[in-house]
Amino acid sequence: MFQVLLVGVDYRTAAIDCRERLAAVAGCELLLDLQRRTGLSDLLVLSTCNRFEVYGAIQGDVDSAVDRLTAVLGERLGHGQDSPSAGIYVRHGEQAVRHLFSVVAGRESMVQGETQIVAQFRRAMLHAREHGTLGPILDRLSASAIAASRRIRAQVARQSPAFRHSMASRAVDCVISELAGGNGRVTVIGAGEVAEDVLSRLRTRGIGKNRLTVVNRSADRAGKVAQRFGVESAEWSELPALLAASRVVFCCTSTSTPIIDGTLFAESGRSPVMLVDLGMPRNVSRDVLSLADISIIDVDDLRTRVVPARAGDNVAIHTQLDEAARRFHLWLQRRRIVPTLAMICANAESLRTSELSRIRNRLGNLDEHQFGIIESMSRRLVGQLLHRPLATLAASPDSDELTRSARRLFDSHQ
Repeated sequence: MFQVLLVGVDYRTAAIDCRERLAAVAGCELLLDLQRRTGLSDLLVLSTCNRFEVYGAIQGDVDSAVDRLTAVLGERLGHGQDSPSAGIYVRHGEQAVRHLFSVVAGRESMVQGETQIVAQFRRAMLHAREHGTLGPILDRLSASAIAASRRIRAQVARQSPAFRHSMASRAVDCVISELAGGNGRVTVIGAGEVAEDVLSRLRTRGIGKNRLTVVNRSADRAGKVAQRFGVESAEWSELPALLAASRVVFCCTSTSTPIIDGTLFAESGRSPVMLVDLGMPRNVSRDVLSLADISIIDVDDLRTRVVPARAGDNVAIHTQLDEAARRFHLWLQRRRIVPTLAMICANAESLRTSELSRIRNRLGNLDEHQFGIIESMSRRLVGQLLHRPLATLAASPDSDELTRSARRLFDSHQ
């Protein structure tokens, strides 16, 4: 039987420097390299600011596949021979399935119940499908994870109608005191989902439109986002001036290299500025840390700055996660016996139609109505005879002995 396996790191097991190294190489090249080196045809990579996880489906030697995946991640992390799997966790079977369901539901995130993970997982699924690494097992698993997330989030919404958290909302909550009393301007760098989430949260927290500016490498995209929120937009060339004029700057771009370094800041006369770096890899170069009057908050800093909100009834949610994982595991088990069930039904139908043809030739002058009665009776009889063995097989999909016995009994070619 196929098994789902998972190898990865997250914010609890690996520092941001390690996750950043993996995020920097996430993409088509890594996905295909993993497939080539592990031999797994069914692969999906989930890369977010919180985690980097590789999911696979295998029928065979799980330990060997795990070793190969761990070796690839260890190389990318720069681990030595002495500790190739440091910080890397492994799950397989029902544990891996339940973990993914919990991840997509936002239960494993730094911000409990956060909303961005669903879109991030959808992109990972589509990316794998586009590059031909999403096989039938992970395709079904992905759809099941999204469906389970939808049910759990609906339950949380019923229990806590106002509950909606994300990394962006946590970041805004962290710095809102810096902006109290009309103190200072805010620049949001980026024009994607995270940038929009930041703007939405800032407006909800009472930051006026005239204090907000959006800037992006694409002036057109920045203009569209600014128009949506009724705020100002700026050209990319204006970034140094915006950094000098802002009290808080949110960095929300998806880029493999930093977009902000020390050269963008004036040598003197600089006002204090807080840079909130929500990028992965990070948007702010490490050389900025040496500059006076500049403070940086990255995604790992958010973990210690605000007490996480717990969303919903954890007992009920865990029950839903367990049930979703159990249903998928049952589907996986039943998938194994589908060929046997199909073989039994096909052989029975072949025998039924053959006997009908023989009887019709022997009986001779039967009209269509009379023959229809005989055919209907034959269908009912075969269905009744097969009901018990098919139902028994479907109820015991993990019984290899029962499946082998059924094939010996019903396979007319043996």
